[in-house]
Amino acid sequence: MRVETVKSAGDNRWTLALSALIRAVRSVTLTRADLDSLKILDSAFTYDGDGRLLRLSLQLFSSA
Repeated sequence: MRVETVKSAGDNRWTLALSALIRAVRSVTLTRADLDSLKILDSAFTYDGDGRLLRLSLQLFSSA
């Protein structure tokens, strides 16, 4: 899953917009403990000729 946005949901909670390369964007609410347990695999973002990333970006813009 790719984290697209993070917004405070108040009182130690956060709402994240998540996307997968083949699915639509999903919104979930996580606690601080949930966030602390997440593992960041890669924080850099490049397209590097990857058509799946281009497709994902186009899906995100078209659903906004």
